[in-house]
Amino acid sequence: MEQQPRRGIVQRTLSVIGTAALALTGVIALGTSVATASPGDIAAPQGGGSIIVHKHSSNPGAAGTGFEITDPGAKAALGSGIGDIPFSLYRVAYNGDPLDFSDPDDWRDDLPTTEAQATSGGYTLVDMTPAAHETDATGLLTFSGLPLGLYMVKEEPNPVINAGDMAGAFFVSVPHRSADQSSWNYNVHVYPKNKLPDVKIKEVADPTGDTVVWTIRVNVPRPASGQTYSGNMTITDTLDNRLTYVSSTIAKNGGAAAAATPTVVGQLVTWTIPQANLVTGDTYEIKLTTTVAASATGEIPNTAYRNLEGNSVPTNTVQSNWGAVKVIKKETGTEATLAGAKFDLRTACTGGTLLGQAETGTDGTVTFPHIWLGNGTTTTMAVCLIETQAPTGHSIVGNGQTPVTLNAAGTGIVEKTIHNPPRTTPNLPLTGSAGTAAFMAGGLALLLTATGAALIVSRRRREHPTTR
Repeated sequence: MEQQPRRGIVQRTLSVIGTAALALTGVIALGTSVATASPGDIAAPQGGGSIIVHKHSSNPGAAGTGFEITDPGAKAALGSGIGDIPFSLYRVAYNGDPLDFSDPDDWRDDLPTTEAQATSGGYTLVDMTPAAHETDATGLLTFSGLPLGLYMVKEEPNPVINAGDMAGAFFVSVPHRSADQSSWNYNVHVYPKNKLPDVKIKEVADPTGDTVVWTIRVNVPRPASGQTYSGNMTITDTLDNRLTYVSSTIAKNGGAAAAATPTVVGQLVTWTIPQANLVTGDTYEIKLTTTVAASATGEIPNTAYRNLEGNSVPTNTVQSNWGAVKVIKKETGTEATLAGAKFDLRTACTGGTLLGQAETGTDGTVTFPHIWLGNGTTTTMAVCLIETQAPTGHSIVGNGQTPVTLNAAGTGIVEKTIHNPPRTTPNLPLTGSAGTAAFMAGGLALLLTATGAALIVSRRRREHPTTR
């Protein structure tokens, strides 16, 4: 007479646990309706039961059934398997005794569905894994040889998944009722999923000469339908006109090269991942090698796009910054342009690295082009112009050092006018000698005497016209 009330309690318990487990983890329900199979039908298998953990990268979806997912579309939607994820397994005990689900009396109506409940009200947790076990490269981990009972599975902190994205602890009964609820499943498959960050990253490396390598990293998101992908995924990058495509490589999940040959049309580069190869959570990394035009200056930005399911999503934008300095050489006072001035351009006025050497032309100008200033927000750089030779007939002012701040903003070209004064020379001495000067003085005295005598004779003739 007592069996019927107990069976009703058991059935209600299974329903409560199943509903709570679904709400808590989105992974597995222990049952949601009155079942044909009852605790009295349980027969412990030889070797015990098992819990098979499948760790994948897709977003949480519908609750599991306890059976392995075999449908190709549903498997693809699970995403890539994640290895090296540690899990701990705890068996639930009541009043110090582990629950034994081969005994109908242990199917209580207050079975815990949260970790807090499992550590209060007489319930405790018995650690079955003193050292946490980790998933293999495919994301699989099996706890086997388990006595029948209630277990808590808990993902432990790890370097692969951010703490805020980890799956919560969840409870699994061994056995678990079958999908049609007519029998018991002693090997329970669970799919504790987490939401991995949607990766859309662009990076740029320091250049080597004119060569710049850009890194694009994107992952495959969960299909909008939750089941299948509607077409290929492409990754596109439209290069700035100052960039020229050289080559690229593409790898999947940090491993071997992926089959995705790029197509280049003008400045547009496209990599195509076939629909058949798409797995949720897979990450593709592209190394894109370009050259920067020898005359390029200014801020050179770059953004890539992931195109899938009709959505085009950009990466972050990165930029490589380049500058130049144009020297204008003029004469002090006249402002006439001067050719032949020679300059060193260095990273500092004293002991700096040599960036280039150049000489002003007939128009009095010279440009130091194409100087890398930095990436991202590093758009300026202090340099020093050092005049090593002045134009002919002119002098260098001071020590010949002119600090300049290069800036990639705008055109990226900074102009600097530097003046040179013309050289001044001392007055030359008079030519000749002291003897010549005395001779010239004596000749001048004789000339003056003769002139005076002539004047006297002329005056007497006027006074005495008959005198000869």
